[in-house]
Amino acid sequence: MRAIWTVAVVVLVPFWETVAVGSGLLDPKGKLLFEETFDNLDAWRHEGGGVMKLDVKEPGTLRLECVGSGQGKTGAMAFCLRDFSDGIALEYDLKVLTRNGLVITFVATRGSRGEDMFDPSQPKRKGVFADYVRNKRLVSYHVSVSRYDDKGKHTGQSNWRRNPGLHMMKSGPDLCREIKRWYRIRIVKDGGHCQLGVDGKLAHEFRDPGTLKTPLPTAGKIGFRAIGSEVRARIRNLRVIALRPEGETPADPADAAKPARRDVPPLRSLIAEAGNAEDEKVCYETLRRMAKRPDAMPEMKADLDPPLFPSGWWATGVARPLTRDFPLRMLAYYGERRRCAEGGDNRRDRPKAQRASSGNDGGPRTGLLPQARNRTFAADMRGSGD
Repeated sequence: MRAIWTVAVVVLVPFWETVAVGSGLLDPKGKLLFEETFDNLDAWRHEGGGVMKLDVKEPGTLRLECVGSGQGKTGAMAFCLRDFSDGIALEYDLKVLTRNGLVITFVATRGSRGEDMFDPSQPKRKGVFADYVRNKRLVSYHVSVSRYDDKGKHTGQSNWRRNPGLHMMKSGPDLCREIKRWYRIRIVKDGGHCQLGVDGKLAHEFRDPGTLKTPLPTAGKIGFRAIGSEVRARIRNLRVIALRPEGETPADPADAAKPARRDVPPLRSLIAEAGNAEDEKVCYETLRRMAKRPDAMPEMKADLDPPLFPSGWWATGVARPLTRDFPLRMLAYYGERRRCAEGGDNRRDRPKAQRASSGNDGGPRTGLLPQARNRTFAADMRGSGD
């Protein structure tokens, strides 16, 4: 069906992705702000369960372990007590000894009112994931690596998310899949531009469109979370470096809040190119069903105007079976169109079933939606929570 695949050309680009920055992995050129050799843990605070202690067998190494838990439950949390300004690169060596969980790195973690995350006014935390990603009093970004589920199966991706709310910023390849191997991690945080680098290679990056109502994560604390049925992680040679020499400012001070704009063709033009009444019928029937939902986008209802479908069959009211993943493509198309044209909230633009994520660290809630053909798109549609 040619018209369907014409639409798919537009929508299979993940619509939650903000901007393809394409600058390569950034090298920090400023001064060293912090260096941790892990001779002691004076600069760190442990929350939740599990283990945070120095490794006796490998001096200068932090042991962060979580055993007997599960994703979404109580994990081993380690936060640096120091606050760091924006425009930094966090570098460290990471080795994970097991495949039954994942490791998460938090950056720019602070109170939503600008207070320290350890301020007495903050709600008490027990190490459950929701304490850090659903808590409206905390803002942060986090990224997952060595991302296995509790049973030891790799989930196929690494995710950047913004909190509170677990808003998906970017999903990309996990370059830390091999266990018992040291990786050099670099996490760049520059306003709303964030990067994950592994062994000098850019894994993925994003630029936050800045459309959420919660404060943009800027300065704050860095931290780690080990979570799963058995996660044994080792961290060493940690450094925080300023991206720019002192006194130098970014080329665009409003870097975080300016998504690139792309022209997304109206659905009308895509269907007109095909000129196939049968494919028009699929488009119309999909739209008609989606437009009846309480959370339907105004664009959907506007496109139901009969001139969109010049063949005139819309008046017959005849329904026909839909291809399994075409509704997903349609929803993705509208999400992309709305975000690029109007700067809409990238989480609000998603289907209701996707927004109702499982709320755990890595285990997807299955069975909500049909499998889409594009693997990355399908993985995000399943709503994994790390």
